[in-house]
Amino acid sequence: MRGVELVTTLRWLSVDAPSGIYKIMPTVSIVVGRENIERYLPSDFDRFAGLIESTYFRSANHLVVCEVEDLDAWDGYQSADEILHVWLLYVEWILQDSWLIKDNCFICEIAYCRFERLGKVNWANNKLYAQASTTQGFRNAMVTFDRSELELWADKSILLRTRLHETGYRITTSVIDKVTTRFARFLNFVNISRCASSPAMKIAQMCSALESLFSTTTTELTHRLSERVSFFVGGTPEEMESNYQFMKKVYSVRSQVTHGAPVSKSLAGEISSLSERMLELQRLITFKILEDETAGVVVGGKDENIESYFRKCLFFGVH
Repeated sequence: MRGVELVTTLRWLSVDAPSGIYKIMPTVSIVVGRENIERYLPSDFDRFAGLIESTYFRSANHLVVCEVEDLDAWDGYQSADEILHVWLLYVEWILQDSWLIKDNCFICEIAYCRFERLGKVNWANNKLYAQASTTQGFRNAMVTFDRSELELWADKSILLRTRLHETGYRITTSVIDKVTTRFARFLNFVNISRCASSPAMKIAQMCSALESLFSTTTTELTHRLSERVSFFVGGTPEEMESNYQFMKKVYSVRSQVTHGAPVSKSLAGEISSLSERMLELQRLITFKILEDETAGVVVGGKDENIESYFRKCLFFGVH
């Protein structure tokens, strides 16, 4: 019998993939297929979870588990509570990173740990309290990930978490700590935006995310940030000009929201689409930072390096 068994399922995630086990990151794998789901539920799960929860888990489209090959991660732990608390940090990471693949509102409502040690069985349950919503503000939208998207989720999440680790960021690091990079602060604002229920508030937080990434001064923020985002994302002159104008528009929304004014009628009808495009833009920026060494160096450097990079973009067309 396995000494540690960890299991949860993600509300609003539907997995459209062949029966199997898909590792997203160490200790966190997604199980698909009725036989696999039954195999990964502890033998005494019904007794300890109760009828309602056991029915919910057995009828779920998928499970999230810790595979046998990863169980050595829990060597030295003394209780189910302790193991589950740490495991949920990993689950939270994959939830935080899921927007890199597709807009969603996935949540973890309940998770269980069964821990057998010295002949005694110890159970614990817990949940993640963060409530995500889609760019349009929906908290109950079913989103489907296929096999390729599960694989991309794993690739991007590992790449992102490795990058953060390499720059000195830890789970205990404060977002205002001096070792926290611009990129880590950017991601923090993105996560805050995903918890907001109003698309306008999401836009305000996503503008703050881009400020934390590109701004080196508090003056002329709208023009300067719009210019830098368009240069950094790049593309054809038409695409860059479109991104520039888009940033000016979302900054207008941000300004109205943060200064206590209602969103103007001219923008109110566009809020949902602006929020959706803003997330797509931030996804492009994140991918570029993770995959383009030069881009990573730019946002990871000092203010002088950022200023120099964008001056070259402006005067020499380097981007």
